[in-house]
Amino acid sequence: MCFLGLLFSICGMARAGDDQPRYFAYTGDGVAKDFEFGAQFIQTMRNIIDSKNPEVIGTLFQPDFVIVGCNGTYSKEKLIQYLVLIKQTPGFSLKEARSSGATIELVYAISRPTTPTTTVKLVFNRMEQKLQSARITSCKKTLVETNESIADQLINEEGQKPVDLSRLGPTHF
Repeated sequence: MCFLGLLFSICGMARAGDDQPRYFAYTGDGVAKDFEFGAQFIQTMRNIIDSKNPEVIGTLFQPDFVIVGCNGTYSKEKLIQYLVLIKQTPGFSLKEARSSGATIELVYAISRPTTPTTTVKLVFNRMEQKLQSARITSCKKTLVETNESIADQLINEEGQKPVDLSRLGPTHF
C-alpha cells in the first residue's frame, strides 16, 4: 500500500480521506478551468499508463467503465489489458473540455505513428474521480478497411498488437 501511495504522489495524485485516489482539486466551472483540468488529467493518465501496472491503471476507471469503439463495446478489463501491452503511450491533444453537473466531458485527439488520428470522448466523474465511460467518435467506414476499423485498433479483441492492415478482409459499408 505504501508503494501505491508513493506512485500516486509521483503521478501527481493526492489521497483523500476516503482512501480513493483523487486526481485534482477541481476549482470550478468554466471553459478555462475545464481545459486546465483536461490538460492536467491527460498528463496524470499518461504517467499511470506508462507504469504498465494493471492495478494502478485500473484506478483510472469506475468498475462499470466501458469504451464504445466503431465495431464494438469494450470493458475496463479489455482496455487495461491493451494499455499494459502497448509499447508507447499514444500522444493526446485536448480538443474540448466541458463540465456539466457531476461530470466533465473531455475530447482528445489520439495519435500513434502507424494509424490516423483518432478522436475519443472521455466522461470523467468529478465525485468518484474516475473515468465513467469513453466513446471513439472518429469512425470512418470505407470499402478499403479490413475486419476492424482503424480506430478500433486501439483496443482490439485480442488485446494484442494492432491488426495487420496489409491482409485483406471483408469490407465495411
